[in-house]
Amino acid sequence: MLDHYQKLKFAERGLILCISVLLFFCPLYFGLNFGQNAVELSPLDLFSWIYTSAWPLQVLTIASLCCLLFTIVVYPQRLAKEVQNIYIFVPWFALLLALFPGGVSTTEKAFLNQYVTHVVMVFSLSLSVWIVVNQHSKVRILFVGAIFCGACKSIFNGVYQYFYGFQQNVQSIQQSSLVDLGDFKGRAQETLLYADFVLSNSYAAHLVLVFGIFLYMLTHILKSFVVDNKRILMWTITLALPLVFCLLITRSRGAFVAFFIASVITFSLKFKASKRYSVWGALVLLMLVSYPSLSKIGSVIVRGEYARVSLEMFQEKPLGAGMGEFRNDYLLHKIPGAEGTVLPHNMSMSIIGQNGISGLIAFALFVGIFIYLSKVLADEEWGLNHFIYWGLLAWFIHAQLDFNFFIPGTLATFAVMLALIKRPNEMEGALGKRWSSGINILLLCLSACVILFVKDLYSLHRFSLTHDKFFGAAVIDYRFAKVGNTSLNHCDYCIEEIEQDNLGYCLSCGVLGDSKYMSAESIVEECQVLDALMERPDIWKMASKKFLIMYFRQKNIQSQGGIVDEVAMEQYLLESERSMEKAVSAEPRYGVNYMTLAELQFQRKKSPELVMETLQKGLNLAPDSRRGHNLVLSYGDYYRRLGVDFKKEVLSSHLKLEEISLAGPRFNRLRGRELTVEEMQKIDISSNKMKQINLLLLREFKNEKELLIQYEKVVKLLEQLKERV
Repeated sequence: MLDHYQKLKFAERGLILCISVLLFFCPLYFGLNFGQNAVELSPLDLFSWIYTSAWPLQVLTIASLCCLLFTIVVYPQRLAKEVQNIYIFVPWFALLLALFPGGVSTTEKAFLNQYVTHVVMVFSLSLSVWIVVNQHSKVRILFVGAIFCGACKSIFNGVYQYFYGFQQNVQSIQQSSLVDLGDFKGRAQETLLYADFVLSNSYAAHLVLVFGIFLYMLTHILKSFVVDNKRILMWTITLALPLVFCLLITRSRGAFVAFFIASVITFSLKFKASKRYSVWGALVLLMLVSYPSLSKIGSVIVRGEYARVSLEMFQEKPLGAGMGEFRNDYLLHKIPGAEGTVLPHNMSMSIIGQNGISGLIAFALFVGIFIYLSKVLADEEWGLNHFIYWGLLAWFIHAQLDFNFFIPGTLATFAVMLALIKRPNEMEGALGKRWSSGINILLLCLSACVILFVKDLYSLHRFSLTHDKFFGAAVIDYRFAKVGNTSLNHCDYCIEEIEQDNLGYCLSCGVLGDSKYMSAESIVEECQVLDALMERPDIWKMASKKFLIMYFRQKNIQSQGGIVDEVAMEQYLLESERSMEKAVSAEPRYGVNYMTLAELQFQRKKSPELVMETLQKGLNLAPDSRRGHNLVLSYGDYYRRLGVDFKKEVLSSHLKLEEISLAGPRFNRLRGRELTVEEMQKIDISSNKMKQINLLLLREFKNEKELLIQYEKVVKLLEQLKERV
């Protein structure tokens, strides 16, 4: 293999090395599912999660497109065998096309852009590998080796984390005064391995994906040193123990089930057709028998709810609601009191629910590839293809139980492994110049998209700088337990080290001597620049939060007897409201934004009707928001004392809060568990409260059908729970 590699041209060797390095780093740096990368300690909460997590995705996409461009330059002549088995790329192409029908109407453009980036990255990297392998078939083992080396490093990181990393994280968090110990220390004390990923389930998904390749490469390497097959088997099992250990310590039940099913299917390919189908039939029967007990597991119940909402989305909008809309639809249709989510934790439901019929076709094409490969491999001798298929099938099954599909590193590895399966070539020779030129032009057009992703990466960099300028660099990534700089010791205006007078003003330039002080005009300017680059609602959410912080900071100085510019102070509150209005217009289906806007309108003493109307808009989109209903109760009581009554809205919120409070007993009922003493007491309290509400309904709202339906729903739920008791 080394002799063959050395005979290649310098450019070819460079290309192979670049792709191999990228495959090596896939699980080490790109194992982040966007939206859940880092733990945020600044006032922003979710915003930096989304943007910092996009960095690895953008970097991997840019690198993949550059590899594709490099591949076309090195190998401009297209071969007939490249086109012969091009069907493995059809699902990716179909998925890319499936994003656009719903994407036209989606209100979540930021999420849609991330999904498009995701698919473009996968398509580019796997296509680069495909072209190189068809030009030089012996190079296949080099790419397999790169994945193997990345797996080895990932396994080492998992073992290191178990024996040393968890303790180090706890110590780092204890030493940081910025960390909410109740939350973050609990995370660090978890003994579920996640290594270079965010969650143990994601790490387990990668381990089952590379399991087959890991065993094959161990055997392949050992054959160079050991002759006896028994000793090779013994050493292979011994050296695979760290991988098995890491997989077990993740305690991912979904990964175990997926690995078991994939193992049965893969090893049954050795059998004759009749026996193979019998084994598969027995496997299906076992799953059906196990379903009643599995369906009572908490995570299975929650995933069932995700699937229910996804299917409702498909029924309501068969042409596709658009990627990213699941978050909004789940808030609208979930069990009251259940936690919200961004993704349905299921590849099929994500694609079908949000992309409609086109997504269903794309998913069916993925399933079709696995069915076709199982038929082809059944007729082949056991070899590398079977080991690759084993990992691919395990990962694909697990993707129906978790969000593997949205982790750039593992998805890229999955796509490349699919391209590495060796297929029989019946066509030889090169394509004509016209065909080669036409295909190359299409691929060059795809590669040219790298400019857009470089711009996007720059935009993310600017967002990060603005975030640090507004709030300080206070993000901690709990995978590495590193805390960024949290103090800015220089004035933002004169750049001199801050020296303050007794009113808190900078002695050098006279501006309020706060390291993170900014005028309303400068905040607006900064965000307008970002908005021109990115056009995402999170920019204006961030701006609104900064304006509000500056407003209360000035108000605090005023309460302490300090001198402040009252006009400038009110300007902060006004701009905070305007910024949130922009965020609402950019994300009109996200109910939480309306509640924040209503709070700002209340602060600015807007009319009671406007404030309550804004709140109701938010509650129509997020009906079980405790925050929203508590605001209705609070503001309703305040306005009642001013002579403006919102009895109907207040009563509706009381009913909804009662339903939300029963979420715990409701889930325990679904899981077949006995209710706790506290839950039974809660049911009694709710029953008594519903009797009081019933009297009020009969006296003042007996003709309000909506309230009566809502009341009957809560009463029926209480009766079901009482039967359980």
